[in-house]
Amino acid sequence: MVGLMRTRPDGFTPVVRTSLTVVLAFLVIGCSGVRPLMPTPVVYVAQNKVAFDALDPAVKGSDVRLFYATDRIPAPVDGRVDPDDEPAYGYGRSASAALGIAEVSLGGELSWSALEADARSGQRRRKIPLEVLRVEELMRTPETPYQYRLVDGRFELPPETQSRLDDVFREGAKQIDEVLANTPRNEAFVYVHGVGTTFNDALYVGAEFWHYLGREGVPIVYSWPAGRGGFNGYAYDRESSEYTITHFKHFLEGLATYEQLERIHIIAHSRGTDVVTTALRELFAETRAAGIDPAVRFRIGNLVLAAPDLNLEIVQQRSTRISFAVERLTIYTSGRDRAVGVASFLFSGLRLGRLRLDTMPEDMQNALARISNLSIVEYVGDRGGDYGHNYFRLNPAVASDLILLLRYDLPPGGEHGRPLSALGANLWQIDDDYLQ
Repeated sequence: MVGLMRTRPDGFTPVVRTSLTVVLAFLVIGCSGVRPLMPTPVVYVAQNKVAFDALDPAVKGSDVRLFYATDRIPAPVDGRVDPDDEPAYGYGRSASAALGIAEVSLGGELSWSALEADARSGQRRRKIPLEVLRVEELMRTPETPYQYRLVDGRFELPPETQSRLDDVFREGAKQIDEVLANTPRNEAFVYVHGVGTTFNDALYVGAEFWHYLGREGVPIVYSWPAGRGGFNGYAYDRESSEYTITHFKHFLEGLATYEQLERIHIIAHSRGTDVVTTALRELFAETRAAGIDPAVRFRIGNLVLAAPDLNLEIVQQRSTRISFAVERLTIYTSGRDRAVGVASFLFSGLRLGRLRLDTMPEDMQNALARISNLSIVEYVGDRGGDYGHNYFRLNPAVASDLILLLRYDLPPGGEHGRPLSALGANLWQIDDDYLQ
């Protein structure tokens, strides 16, 4: 048997070379490649809903205005990772976080009536290109780690640090006020991306989802230092996802101080799910220790974990109590997610994003059944984009379910208007024919 395992000149066996090739492809492709507008979700056609009901004229048009927060280093310093689009930020890690505004074009000169027709038709005759038109950094936080001081048994920031943070929060509140003046919905939608994602890629996903969510509420993209690429790109991005947790915590703390926002919804994808769940776990523990209800403090409405690149055993140990501090927790999985499968290969452990509900142990089903605000939705179709990892946006059925959840706040079940297939308590399936 050993004699059959011949090595190549580079020292690797064919099996190892094949494995490394698969891994390398994942590291290079990652979660990027977002250029055309996502396929039109079928929900507005299938359920006869109005895509842009009573939309304020100020937010109509082919250009979408987003807020962003990032701890990436600006690209002229870090180097451009995507020279064709010249992103404003690269993949380097910044000790401070920037807050700003970005504008993304959906279709360039495409008219608003054409975009409306696209949302109603369910069919697209030509690709609609996406382009970042403008990125304007408004404010930057002090560098971390913050130098806290112990004063009368309490941790406090130095006055100059607190003053700078207050300035950032005031500027953010001012900008949010302008958006809320043009929408009936006092809620924020925060998108957190995964590995292999450039700054522009994250903006594209945030823009297209807000568009199909009816352009209601406040769209925000949180973009952490990812997208380095190359053979060690996944390792770099993975450590960046750990690096950014402190900054994401500060971001959520600041956003929650703005009481005009009645609810904050978070949509995390791939490795971004670890950023979000770890930050929330720490924030909730700190808040409870201070005698404050985290559900009241942070007002998290929907927490969505799409294709989570998370070890299942670690999730069971560390993140099960998050559901107590959010209104609703929804997890999308797929046994055909080959990108998460590569992560399982690298770390030798079952990932939450590959969870197969029909083979779930009974004791796990019983434990999940006790979490009343949890829904696990398994995608069992075969149209999920590269590596089957981007089904949450590239599949019109799954994207439609997300819209029914986030825009219309519907629980799962045909009696509620989300006709998922029930597998058991809190367990559901969705296929490519959903709503059709």
